[in-house]
Amino acid sequence: SVESHTSSPGPVAAIAWAPDGKHIAFGNRSTAAAIRTLATRQERVFDDVCGMVDMVAWSPNGSRLASGCIGKLYGDSQAYIIQVWNTATEKNIFTLYLSLPLGKGRDWLSLAKGGFVSMRWLPDNTGMTFVNLDKRVETWDTTAQKQIFAQNAHSDNTMTRTVVLSPDGRSV
Repeated sequence: SVESHTSSPGPVAAIAWAPDGKHIAFGNRSTAAAIRTLATRQERVFDDVCGMVDMVAWSPNGSRLASGCIGKLYGDSQAYIIQVWNTATEKNIFTLYLSLPLGKGRDWLSLAKGGFVSMRWLPDNTGMTFVNLDKRVETWDTTAQKQIFAQNAHSDNTMTRTVVLSPDGRSV
């Protein structure tokens, strides 16, 4: 049988099941990232610098939750903020500011329609790989808060919209 969880958290921009199947994380456009325990419907809100969370991703073992949101406009760039949370302590353990180049003929609304950043967890539960609209691929150790890889994606003038990892996390 299929079980329905219909209690709405409001306008949701992103949603992801926890690896344990007992929790759902969602990005709420009016609050922040949150985790709902399905059995009790209790919610924990993870809030820091974001308000409109449009991406959430669980680490493979569920010990961490990453959220992404649109930040402030700085000149000809928009900031995109990735935050990583320890799901047990609810503490923010990593924050990364990525630059979204607006450039000629590109405004915030056109970015919102096409997606901003793609992120994937590495199998070790601490590393994450990101690709930004500027085609830069970066891998970070979220525990050490250290970049361990960076390279521009090789492609023509089209946007790079996603990053995919091999099962062992060694190839992007």
